Amino acid sequence: MKKVFLALLCVAAIALVGCKGTASNPLPGGTNGSSLTPAKIAALDNTVEKCWQLGIGASAGGHSQVSYDYMWCTEREAAQWAYECYQAAKLMPVGSAEYAYKESSAKTVEECNKLAEEAAKENGEDWGDDDENAACWEIYAEVAGTTQTLQLIWTSEEGVEEYVAALIKAAGGAMTYKYKKIDADTEDECLGVND
Repeated sequence: MKKVFLALLCVAAIALVGCKGTASNPLPGGTNGSSLTPAKIAALDNTVEKCWQLGIGASAGGHSQVSYDYMWCTEREAAQWAYECYQAAKLMPVGSAEYAYKESSAKTVEECNKLAEEAAKENGEDWGDDDENAACWEIYAEVAGTTQTLQLIWTSEEGVEEYVAALIKAAGGAMTYKYKKIDADTEDECLGVND
């Protein structure tokens, strides 16, 4: 599986778009990570890439949040994301989370990227690659004494700082998020697009 999908964000504060779900059902009509098994995932298509809407529902300390993102990948990769994120969330010391996916209306990579960009802007978060000082950053979490890579992003240091602050806020302080610079010269290299 491509690095960009292995490293996708599991707990995020992305823009609220589309039909609003709940913390336990973040994407009505989608497939929840809690309903998936490795056998079910293995049976899904792993050849045709499409744009998938991702739903993230989290609840901690009496607060709940539902947010959305988009990614271009196969259904198997989208399902793997939802399953792995759900499994990682079960290790959180407080709160709960659910992850879901369903096919979006976007038909091209460009349309999918535009949906993701619009979602981020609607949420007041702009960590795109427009900055001439953009670099590759690894965002990771420390869960139960282990370090888990959550996402690789191409942005400025200011952008990654804002992004990590949004993650911490979305998790209600229940998770520790950190970032470090990764050696990559282009966004494609950072995200493993050609892998």
